[in-house]
Amino acid sequence: MHLAIVDEGLNELMHTHGEMHDPVTGAGRHEVSPQDRFGPDIEAHVVFPHPGIYHIFSEVRHQGRVILTHFMVEVGVGERPDSAGAPHGH
Repeated sequence: MHLAIVDEGLNELMHTHGEMHDPVTGAGRHEVSPQDRFGPDIEAHVVFPHPGIYHIFSEVRHQGRVILTHFMVEVGVGERPDSAGAPHGH
């Protein structure tokens, strides 16, 4: 799964991927092999840079078909994550 997230002012663009949980460690990972399967729930972790309205575009593949969706969310004021919860760079 790919997510592209854009703020309402078109000033911020973020990109992330859906994550799987490693069955041994429980850690999230988005590097997958063709044998890995997601679902039915898919997690993605995003740190929004500021409160506001964001448009989220997603792309998933199901049974060989690419499905595109989009929706909007309103993000309120929250706490910044500590270094353990910091974004990993993309």
